[in-house]
Amino acid sequence: MGYVYKRGRRLWIGFTDATGHERQKSTGFDVGQEREAQDLLDEVEAQVASGFTPDGKPLTVREWSDRWLKAREAAGVASTPEDRTRLERHGLPPIGALVLRDVRPRHWRAVLVQLKAEKKLAPRTIRHLHGLVHKLFEDAVVEELLTENPIKVKRGDLPKKADKDPAWRAGAVFTREEVEALLSDTRVPLERRILHAMWFCAGLRRGESAARRWRDYDNTLEPLGCLLVATAYNSKRKVVKDTKSEVPRRIPVHPVLARLLAEWRLELTRRLGHAPDLDSFIVPGGRGGIRSGNIITKRFRVDLAKLELRHRRVHDGRRTMISLARADGASKDVLRIITHGPSGDVMDDYTTLPWAALCAEVQKLNIELRGDREVTRLPLRAVAGGPVYQAATGPLTAHLQPIASTRNERQKVVGAAGFEPTTPCSQSKCSNQTELRPDSRHL
Repeated sequence: MGYVYKRGRRLWIGFTDATGHERQKSTGFDVGQEREAQDLLDEVEAQVASGFTPDGKPLTVREWSDRWLKAREAAGVASTPEDRTRLERHGLPPIGALVLRDVRPRHWRAVLVQLKAEKKLAPRTIRHLHGLVHKLFEDAVVEELLTENPIKVKRGDLPKKADKDPAWRAGAVFTREEVEALLSDTRVPLERRILHAMWFCAGLRRGESAARRWRDYDNTLEPLGCLLVATAYNSKRKVVKDTKSEVPRRIPVHPVLARLLAEWRLELTRRLGHAPDLDSFIVPGGRGGIRSGNIITKRFRVDLAKLELRHRRVHDGRRTMISLARADGASKDVLRIITHGPSGDVMDDYTTLPWAALCAEVQKLNIELRGDREVTRLPLRAVAGGPVYQAATGPLTAHLQPIASTRNERQKVVGAAGFEPTTPCSQSKCSNQTELRPDSRHL
C-alpha cells in the first residue's frame, strides 16, 4: 500500500515497485495538492500491478524473478536458496532480459533443447528446473501480470527421468550384511547405531530421526511398539517443522530397533543417574540439543570408513529399508503407508489398517543383530494394564517375554529402574516451528 508524505514544501509518494523494492518519488506537487499527489500514486500503483516499472518500462523476467524469490523467502519456503541458484545459473541467463509479457513457449523450449544438448545437467535436474520456471510464470498469472502461462512443452521436450550416472541408483542401497554390520559393530557408538536403525528398520528421513523424542516411542503396543513421526528438523532454517509429506505417521518399531532403544535408554539412565526426560531427544546433540543434519552426515561417513564400506548417502538407508522389506515379501502398498503416509487417493482416505497389519509387514524385514548381546531390562511405560518386558539373552529374537504380570510387580520394576510414566504416542503433543540451535560438540 503506497502513501503520500511531505518533504519540505513538496509532496512525495512511497510505493513498492514491480521488483518488490521500496521506492520514493517526488510528485512535483506542493503541499496543499494532496488530491493530485494521491491520483499520481494510484496511477503508479496501477502501472506496477499491470507489469510496468514506475518509469513506464515493461517488467522483465529477471525483475519478476527477484520479486518472486523475495516473496517466497519472506513466506519461509525452505527451498528458496536452491531455487535462486537454479534460476541464476540455468533459467535466467537465456530469458531473463525478455519482457515478461513477451515470453512465448518457443523461448523456453529452446532453453530445454540447449540444456539437453550440453548434457551438463542430469535429466532429473532439468525437469526440476522446468517445474520451477513453470511455477514462476504461473504465479505471474495469479498476480495478473500475465493472462496465461507461456511455459508449455510438447511430448519429448523434457528428458525422461534418469540420473546423470545411470549406474549410480542401482548401487545406492546397502546389502543385508552391511546393514547388520552398521547396526551391530561396537566400533560404531551406540547412539549412532540408533540413528542407523531408524533409517534401516523404520525408513525415517535424516531430519525425522534427529527430531524424535522419547515421548514419541510407545513400547506397550502389541505385537510391535510404535514410533510417532509427526515432525522433522530442518537444518537450513534450524527449526523443527512438519514432515515432508505433512502427514504424521505411526511406524511399527522393528525388533532390532526396539532392542537398540532398550540398550540406549539403559545407557542414558546409567550416565544421567535417572531415566531421560520424555521431552529429550532420543539421540541428542551437544548439551542435550538437537543433532544437526550436517553432523549426522559427517559421522555416518566416518562409520562407513571405519567399517570399510563404500560411501553412500544417509537417505539410502531409507531406500534400503524399503528394498529389503519388499524382497522379504512385504506389501508395497502397506510399506508406502508406513514410510510416506497416505497418498491422498480417496481410497487411502477411507482406509485405516489395523495396527497388527502394519506390524506384520515390518516384521517381514529380515534384519538381525550380530553377536551375543544382553540387555537386562527394556525401557518401560507405566501404563495401566501394560506389561513389563525383559529382553532375551543372546541373539535377538522376534519376541520379548513379560516379566511382571501384576500391577504391584510392575510398579516395583519401574521404581527400581527409575523410568518415568509416559503416555502413548497417539496422545503425544508435538510443537511445530520450534527454533533450535544445534550444538556440534558431541560424539
